[in-house]
Amino acid sequence: MYAQAIKILLVEDSLTDATFLQKILQIETSVAAWEVVHVTQLSDTLTYLREDECDVVLLDLFLPDEQGLATLQQVHATAPNTPIVVLTGLDDEAIAIETLRQGAQDYLVKGQIEVNLLVRAIRYAIERSQTLKIMQRQSAAIEAASDGVAILNQDEQFIYLNQAYAEIYGYDSPAELLGQTWRLVYDDNDLKGMARRAALDLQAKGSWRGEVIAKKQDGEKFYQELSLTAIDKDGFICIVRDVTERKRVEEALQFTQFTVNHAAEAVIWTGPDASFVYVNEAACQMLGYSQGELLVMTIFDIAPDASPESWQEDWSQLKQQGSYTLEAWNRRKDGYLFPVEVTRNYLEFRGREYNCAFMRDITQRKQFEQALRESEQRFRLLAENSTDMISQHTPDGTFLYVSPACHTLLGYKPEELLGKSAYDYHHPDDVDAVRLVHTNILELPETYSVSYRFRHQQGHYLWLESTAKTIRSSETQTIQEIQISSRDITERKRAEVDIYNALAKEKELSQLKSSFVSMVSHEFRNPLSAIVLSSELLERYTQKASEEQKTKYFKRIHAATKRMTELLDEVLIIGRAEAGQLKCQPMPLLLEEFCQELVDELRLSIGQQYQLVFTSTGRHATEACMDENLLRHILGNLISNAAKYSPANSTIHLNLIYENDLVVFQIQDQGIGIPEEDQQRLFDSFYRATNVGTIPGTGLGLAIVKKCVDAHHGQVEVTSQLDAGTKFTVTLPLHSSAPACTIPLDIPEFDQAPDLA
Repeated sequence: MYAQAIKILLVEDSLTDATFLQKILQIETSVAAWEVVHVTQLSDTLTYLREDECDVVLLDLFLPDEQGLATLQQVHATAPNTPIVVLTGLDDEAIAIETLRQGAQDYLVKGQIEVNLLVRAIRYAIERSQTLKIMQRQSAAIEAASDGVAILNQDEQFIYLNQAYAEIYGYDSPAELLGQTWRLVYDDNDLKGMARRAALDLQAKGSWRGEVIAKKQDGEKFYQELSLTAIDKDGFICIVRDVTERKRVEEALQFTQFTVNHAAEAVIWTGPDASFVYVNEAACQMLGYSQGELLVMTIFDIAPDASPESWQEDWSQLKQQGSYTLEAWNRRKDGYLFPVEVTRNYLEFRGREYNCAFMRDITQRKQFEQALRESEQRFRLLAENSTDMISQHTPDGTFLYVSPACHTLLGYKPEELLGKSAYDYHHPDDVDAVRLVHTNILELPETYSVSYRFRHQQGHYLWLESTAKTIRSSETQTIQEIQISSRDITERKRAEVDIYNALAKEKELSQLKSSFVSMVSHEFRNPLSAIVLSSELLERYTQKASEEQKTKYFKRIHAATKRMTELLDEVLIIGRAEAGQLKCQPMPLLLEEFCQELVDELRLSIGQQYQLVFTSTGRHATEACMDENLLRHILGNLISNAAKYSPANSTIHLNLIYENDLVVFQIQDQGIGIPEEDQQRLFDSFYRATNVGTIPGTGLGLAIVKKCVDAHHGQVEVTSQLDAGTKFTVTLPLHSSAPACTIPLDIPEFDQAPDLA
């Protein structure tokens, strides 16, 4: 019994026939209720269908305002998804067939209608209409799917394929493959290998899934995930997905793991309980243990100064600060103690807490520092034995006496300096500072030290450290003279500069490593979790999940791998730039076509919620010469950022302006803006504005833009107002020096550079 009422639109100009049909419906009790709306003319029928809905139409073909099949055609055109049962007094098979072809679900002869026949016709019409709707939705879903779907007959010929299937193999239309065998898209050896792998599963389970190598129309090989399902003996269904990017990401992750495992610096991961959860090869060599031995040990086994109590304090500090560096002592397996510098980083992954530590043996640095201290002691000993220059001065700095060590130290004979002012030999940048000391000498202790540069007899400057003692009159306490012991500290100054530079460099590297680890742990966590979760769901519920669910999980994996590839590309670009390997390789480029193609691509990636407008002003140059790949990074990052930090339904403008031998790109958004205090560091790696909130990002996009602009010898400027939008202006030379740019301008159109991953 139907639980709900069935609403019928009865189109019948005969009151007798209409009354008869309604009485028949009242007899039938298998339906909860019949709701019948009766009209007598076609015009009333069409008006009703435009304004209301019904479950089925009972249609008389011959009405006062329309006759024959035209009646059916107009009703079907007005309500194409509503089932129609034709009522007529003509028992004509040809008319019946034609009405079905025109869209009717059934054909009833008025004189032959009885209760069961009418009810069955109504039910079947509704059910067939619903089934047709479901099939249409499924067909539309298959056509819109990103995965390729094809059906092959028993002769391995394509009898159906969707648009995605054709595009995966580089074809424009499915029609190009219909009737062809799939030997067109696989090499013989690859096809034979796939057949051997799939045969057992197809025979036993009727389906098989695996990864194979296919080829596109142009012969390019690519990895694909292939699913085969047998259709009795009539052929099979084939579903394919291009997994080339996923393979690249997997290889990149394997490369990253290989890099960490074989890094020269020791890397150790520990849990909150101080146990080791990962150690690389460098850590094993440093500590003298195998990896297996270390993974059952704790911090307390290698750090003699560590204890459970101190570790809890260290862990609390690490969680609070996120990262810090300390010096400690480690013990090797053979008992040898050595100093280390440890940079600890707090990470969370899959709900667990970790300490990722970079550990460096600083034995040589400690030896160097000890050697420096001993060197200073030796200098003091030499000074005490009068190897330093001893001199006497008037309060205004005139030499009264100079010891013979002056010749060894500075190249002057003592008499060359007597009666002359010491300030005449000081470095110009040091004169004011030393004069200030002498001016305030009455307020200083009787003994004081000062460092300055003194000109050698050969013209270069040496750093001297002078220890001065004032000689005062016993009666008036005025300064009569100044006794100075001076020694050469040039080497020490150089060592201090070297140490300062080394420490600064280490600090910079440590900060960059911390920023990198923080970025990787944060930005990779979500896509990795999405991949793992989706893969687990697919693996666990592969038989139960619907195709729509599987498609959703595959799309999630694809999006996550794409995001990870973008992150890796950003890091690699920054790495090449820092290593001086980011080269500008200009080629002839049609800027307007390039910008229009880029805008079309980005419209697909950023979605319909933003309006991306491209305009070009000035002369329409065709002789631009730029590095297309670098330009794609510049404009792609700026437009993507504009969308990321702008509200939905806002407009983003890309303006191309020609100015003599320069070209200007302006990207204007209506986003959140950039605080003025953040704009100075906007192009620093890993730096993000303070108002981004929870909007995801790596802090590398604008750094990449700056590197690519610098490679073109261009300029990038930004103007922004909070909550009113931001405008980036990139100015580049229209022509960059390169042999490729000497090609005449009427050359054929060159290939486009690959899209950003």
